[in-house]
Amino acid sequence: VLVGEDEPRPAGAFEIRLGQERPVSGDGFGLVARRARALDHSLSTVAWRLGQGLLMRFEPVVGEEERFVVLDLETGSPHPADAEPLEVAALPLTGPPLAARDGLFQSLVRPSGPTAIGSGASRLHGLTWRDVREAPPPAAVLPELLALLDGATVVGHCLESFDYPILRRLAVRAGLPPPAHPLLDSYKLARRLVPDLRGHGLLDLARAWRIADQQEHRAAGDVRLTAEVFRRLLARLRRERELDALAETLPLVAVGIAASGVPERVENATLAAAGARTAAWGQGAALLARWRAAVGAGEAAAGDAWLAARNRPVPDEDAAWERLRERWRSAVDAFREAGADDSLPAFLAYARLAQAVDFLPSGDPSRDGEPGRAAALDRVALLTVHAAKGKEWRLVCLLGAEDDQYPFWTSEDEAEDRRVLYVGMTRARERLLLFWTREREGRRRELSRFLAALPPGTIVHRP
Repeated sequence: VLVGEDEPRPAGAFEIRLGQERPVSGDGFGLVARRARALDHSLSTVAWRLGQGLLMRFEPVVGEEERFVVLDLETGSPHPADAEPLEVAALPLTGPPLAARDGLFQSLVRPSGPTAIGSGASRLHGLTWRDVREAPPPAAVLPELLALLDGATVVGHCLESFDYPILRRLAVRAGLPPPAHPLLDSYKLARRLVPDLRGHGLLDLARAWRIADQQEHRAAGDVRLTAEVFRRLLARLRRERELDALAETLPLVAVGIAASGVPERVENATLAAAGARTAAWGQGAALLARWRAAVGAGEAAAGDAWLAARNRPVPDEDAAWERLRERWRSAVDAFREAGADDSLPAFLAYARLAQAVDFLPSGDPSRDGEPGRAAALDRVALLTVHAAKGKEWRLVCLLGAEDDQYPFWTSEDEAEDRRVLYVGMTRARERLLLFWTREREGRRRELSRFLAALPPGTIVHRP
């Protein structure tokens, strides 16, 4: 029960008395304005912080109650569609604070033969056929590994795109039920929580947070490193959750700051701006309505004017998103006017086949024989391979010429993927540039296997 300064306390209630300092006891405590160093905080701010703490106390952050197991595979190939494991490790975590338990599972795994170990993969982790030829096969390793994963949320870096698809394929091949665990991919989580980093590979994160300067690329070392990175990510997740808690009360906190007369700087200024912005979005409208009814028309009008004065101009990011949304709406409206089929598949086909913007408006109708249009010699046409069919250019840059793109790692029709690559390459009249990356998403990549069929010397490699 929240009790005002002059209100009686109901019998047996846990009392939070506002405006009256009182130590914490079994039946309640008192809240007063807080002075932090040289900054006063309003009573509404103190109450908001308290409410945040109480709310977060009864809604545990992910990682505090769940059981996690960190998983990593080292394989003979960077392509999850056919990669065979050479080593596996799994590390159970218990929390809080998600400490590693004495249950590390680690095993070498024997692949089908020496040819299953590519030279690039071997250079990365150092494992050769000599290291794994006496190891147990996957079918002998899987039962103990799956038993360890049972009932847990599985964590891993690039887990969803690499390690877990391989694990499912091996289980099916061994005649076991395909695993279906809740997954947490630390690569995807890092991209969302720390978008400003230049890279989100495991080593990128370890270096950014000064956890380690090198990566072993061995299963046991990588699961330990992933566990450390995962702890840092959960700490950021807790901070993000704190900012989201009780956001609908921020307008009320802001008018409380105004009413208290505390200096509008540092945290007070941040909360005032946040309250004004959330009020402009319509959040906390019901609480503001109750506040207006309680304080009277004059004070309510002054508070509303105060909020409006602090509603800063729209940030550049919000303005960019608004422009993108309007362009999207315009494209959808134009599509719906052009045909009778307004289904999502029809719209996606329409967008895929849209023509590239190869021309710019010109004030000279005589140029290039097209009134009002001029060739855009300083522009680049960006198309999908499918949309480029039937077209040619002097120079073509083909991106992603990697072996998990051509063929795509989930593809079941390698011949069709070969034809797609051929279409893209033959769009060039004079020069073709193929771009591929040696490492992406924390995994080593190889040049497309289709290019190996070209005559020697056809492709000139440039670092």
